[in-house]
Amino acid sequence: MFKTESDLVPSFVIAACFSILGLLILAIWGTWHQTDYRAADALHRFSANNGLSPPSSPRICYLTVTDKTYEAFNESQLNRTRLAQANDILSELGVQAIIYDLIFARPSSPEADQRFKASIAKNGHVFLPTGFALRKRSVTQDRSGPFISEETGAPEVTRETGQLPELLKAARGTGHVSAPSDRDGVYRRFYMLIKRGDGYVPALALAGFLDYAGLDESALEIQWGSFIRVKKGASSVLNDDVIIPIDQAGRALIPFTGYWSRDFEKMSMQRLMEYYADESKRGNLINFFESRFVLVGDVSTGIADAGATPLENDVPLVAIHAALLNAFLTGNFLDYWRTGRVVLFLVAAFSILAFAVCFQRNRVFHFSALAIFLFLIGFWVLAFYRYSLLPVFTSGVIYTIVYGGIAGSIQIRNYKQNLRVRHENALLRRELDIATRIQQQMLPQSLPERNDVEVAAINLQALSVGGDFYDVIETEDGQMWLFTGDVSGKGIPAALYMSGIMSSLRTILQTTEDRSPRNLLLMLNDVMARRIQDHEVSAFATAVLVLLDPQHLKMVVARCGHELPILWNPETRELREIKPSGFMLGVSNSSIIGKMLNEITVDLSRGEMIYFYSDGISEAANPEGEFYGVHRLKEAIKTYGAGPASEVRDALLSDIRAFTRTAPQHDDITLLVARVHGP
Repeated sequence: MFKTESDLVPSFVIAACFSILGLLILAIWGTWHQTDYRAADALHRFSANNGLSPPSSPRICYLTVTDKTYEAFNESQLNRTRLAQANDILSELGVQAIIYDLIFARPSSPEADQRFKASIAKNGHVFLPTGFALRKRSVTQDRSGPFISEETGAPEVTRETGQLPELLKAARGTGHVSAPSDRDGVYRRFYMLIKRGDGYVPALALAGFLDYAGLDESALEIQWGSFIRVKKGASSVLNDDVIIPIDQAGRALIPFTGYWSRDFEKMSMQRLMEYYADESKRGNLINFFESRFVLVGDVSTGIADAGATPLENDVPLVAIHAALLNAFLTGNFLDYWRTGRVVLFLVAAFSILAFAVCFQRNRVFHFSALAIFLFLIGFWVLAFYRYSLLPVFTSGVIYTIVYGGIAGSIQIRNYKQNLRVRHENALLRRELDIATRIQQQMLPQSLPERNDVEVAAINLQALSVGGDFYDVIETEDGQMWLFTGDVSGKGIPAALYMSGIMSSLRTILQTTEDRSPRNLLLMLNDVMARRIQDHEVSAFATAVLVLLDPQHLKMVVARCGHELPILWNPETRELREIKPSGFMLGVSNSSIIGKMLNEITVDLSRGEMIYFYSDGISEAANPEGEFYGVHRLKEAIKTYGAGPASEVRDALLSDIRAFTRTAPQHDDITLLVARVHGP
């Protein structure tokens, strides 16, 4: 399941090194980039198109100045007397607050200014915006942003481009509307506080919300780079503290609730006055405006106060203040993952990759990597709908670098290992070829060609080398030793054991005058039994030893657990098996085996065939798993056993191959055929 220690340690070290490299890249490159915000924009648009954006508070609406407003009033610019009338009407309708996104930087006619000022004071809940020029940074982490003072992190005011002082004095409060866009011109973040002198100017929406909650700036707890907490305090409106996630510059992400056309209800100023002039429609106005925050903005064609949001282009920036105010009322501010959380997430992902590397199968590592990547995408989407933004692009790029580095390094290492294994296998194949040639040389290189007997044999190893063997040895008096056997097991161990048996038997035959197959097998067992220690047997062998006398048409047979020799008379069509008793060689001492081992003498007829075979023939299997069996061998002998020994051998082998078809050879096959012609 897991890799061996020699593979495990290097793989784990590779994973650890690339994980550390990924974290170093994160530390140098940073967490949030423009592509991360654009990815979030795409998800934001998907949510808006499918009704999954943050909910819009019913307590917010717009009062807009449109192209039709200018046409209805037959004016090319806003008349402050008209605005005063709108303030008076809204006061009568019982609105919660009027928040202007219009800066009145210059005076108009004295009568109109006085009328507008009086309407502001009369309402008592009018908020006017103030604009500022912000100092650029000298040393910066985000070159698109303004200067951040060292002591607070808030942007610093250099020049005020705000309201007429007399209008501000009449208003309930003021807030800034300075909203620098990101590098790509999209408004995604807004400063909650701006530093002016020794104090702060809150964002316009924050100022309106604090007044609504009955709180002031003292209720703000500020942790730069983390959050601004609006503490509930003695407020009778708030049930809980309001948390505003901010970056180091005090910017909060703007949680737009939808496209401009349908984020909050809208009514144009000329329609307000038309409905108010018609007493039958004033009830509709009360239903529309009562207890609501009314944001007043100029949305006519060609206004300078417009820009791009994550959802669309050319949106009046009053939508920013509406979205922020909505977040204050609903508590649905967008948070974003800071570096610490991203690091923990990536460390967890890298740890899973490091664990997956430990498995033997590389597919576990690749499947785990794919699962983590899909989890990253899914978690990014889920986090967004829980009002939290994950830098999916940055995280994904670093994760891909680490994954690619680990996968590539392991692949290169595996490639080098494969090259080494191939080289070692080539050496092993050469050694096996040598072993095969040596084993083949142990078998008879040629068989006797005589008039009184003909012999044919074949040895097919299941592997390059094996444990089956046969031998044919002529004696000086014209007799012939036929020796076949099978060593337990296959491959090199069996081949080594087999070569020892054949060498030992040949030595015994050269050094003794005994002509008893039984006694010779016992001598062979004595040689093999010397390797038996503590009654543990590493290998054993079966064998048949025959002393054939073709001149007198006799043979003496001794068998040690091997397959029974078969005699076949083509003339009488008589088939019989020779069944001398015996036990396997190399299992026990000869004194024990000798009690079970005997030899028998068999009379032969002219033309009679003798067959010796190994269990590789009887246990040869076809693709269905069915064995060839001794009964099929006997039938084949009856069918093909009338010809010369070599032809009979080939016919039997062909019959076996026809039976096994495409099935692989599982065991060594040995077949020895002798036809006795006699004197």
